[in-house]
Amino acid sequence: LGQSFLQKKGSGSACYVLDCVEECVNVAAVGMKDADTEEGNIDKAVQVMANVAALQHSLPRLFGTLMRGMTHVGMIRSDQLAETFQYAEATLKGADKACDNQVGSMYSLVYEICRNKIDAHLSYALEGFSWVQKSVRDMPNAYCEGLIGYMRNVFDSLGPMDEGSRAGLHFSCCGHVSERLVRILSDRPVEEGTRSDGSLSPISKIDAYGLKNMSKDVDEFKRFATS
Repeated sequence: LGQSFLQKKGSGSACYVLDCVEECVNVAAVGMKDADTEEGNIDKAVQVMANVAALQHSLPRLFGTLMRGMTHVGMIRSDQLAETFQYAEATLKGADKACDNQVGSMYSLVYEICRNKIDAHLSYALEGFSWVQKSVRDMPNAYCEGLIGYMRNVFDSLGPMDEGSRAGLHFSCCGHVSERLVRILSDRPVEEGTRSDGSLSPISKIDAYGLKNMSKDVDEFKRFATS
């Protein structure tokens, strides 16, 4: 692998084997995360996250098998048995933490992709959008339906994620949409177009019908968030 393993002092040669396995797990987790994937591809990012999580879940069994094998071939001296098992527990925790770091990194990447897609959708759909609508709509605005359709497709692709991560991403994405709507409604208007940072400018003109129609959009987002 071309890696230089840090070899700690421990109870005999078994500890050097444990050091090596811990570093190999770390290298494997980093390699999975850094593998070439299409930029902005949520499906591949989610799959990589699931792969690292699967590696993480296999660690207790891997280290248990390793310890049984080293005990069987006599690599662990009887007078150092307890010390070696304590060291194995420490290296297992180190390998688990390495995987946990990469899973967390991939989760952040998936959320960043989703957030950027949401921002891009809102910026495209609401650029030049007139909130002076002069009548009440009987359905949500088109941008709302389009964004919900995108998020539904994203959440349907999260199958490889664990339940907690899926729920967290669902909450974070819905919260981001809410924040964006609040900002374009409540922030101080600027010149037409987008801000200097590329985000959508706040609404400069809106009538009572526009507010009523936006409330329909919010109700639709709420129904989606709780579905």
